[in-house]
Amino acid sequence: RPKKVIDVNFTGAVNVINAAQEAGCEAILQVASAEIYGDGPHVEDFDTDSIIEKKMRLTEDTPVSPHSTYGVAKAAVDSYVQCAWKERKTPCIALRQFNCVGERETHPYVVPEIISQISRQMYPPWEDGRCHLVPKVPTVKLGNNSFRDFLYAGDAVRIAVELLERGQYGEVYNLGSETGVKIYDLAKLIGKVMGFADVTVERDEARVRPWEIWSLLADNTKLQSVVKYEIERMCLEDALKRTVAWYNENERSWPWEKHTKS
Repeated sequence: RPKKVIDVNFTGAVNVINAAQEAGCEAILQVASAEIYGDGPHVEDFDTDSIIEKKMRLTEDTPVSPHSTYGVAKAAVDSYVQCAWKERKTPCIALRQFNCVGERETHPYVVPEIISQISRQMYPPWEDGRCHLVPKVPTVKLGNNSFRDFLYAGDAVRIAVELLERGQYGEVYNLGSETGVKIYDLAKLIGKVMGFADVTVERDEARVRPWEIWSLLADNTKLQSVVKYEIERMCLEDALKRTVAWYNENERSWPWEKHTKS
């Protein structure tokens, strides 16, 4: 639905930015996405430590080359923020947000999907009056083993608010953890958080993206020039623990799923 994607992520954002300026807002934060950078280095041949050591980080000067209609729309409004400041001093800042993780996940991508797959094996349905045995090593089916930078959502919000107060209008800023994990390793980490010593990852061809964004790793140098970025940031494992705990406390359901009681 490309037109709807453009209407929401570009036209809708422009309408809100313009209305905010007309209403006299002192500052506006447009949250874009790291997906506007498009393809990074192909990482399947590198482990996580090598990716971080080689500093395959994206800066605000990295060329923008989106791989999806969503990315195109986000890139467009990102550029609009910069132009609107030059043309009529719209007090807006563009934030290029990398992946977040935390309670109340809003989309069924990556972390919620892995948690759900493992949970279904921990709490299998009853059939013919009996329940299947819980496997010692759960199996997770995933697509590409790409690399993603995850920041705890609570930290992302705190930093975004400070950026809104201290950032320069018309500028763009990256926000990520400056570290990250390959998706297959993420599945094993989630398994650990959920009580398993290991997780078997199977490549599911139906989940493979033919045009993948292989690596998204933030460089926050510009951001750190204006905010207190290093204060009490939560590590990925602790963020995952909070996410899993919230999921379990909410009937092992995500907000987009229909809540049913066992």
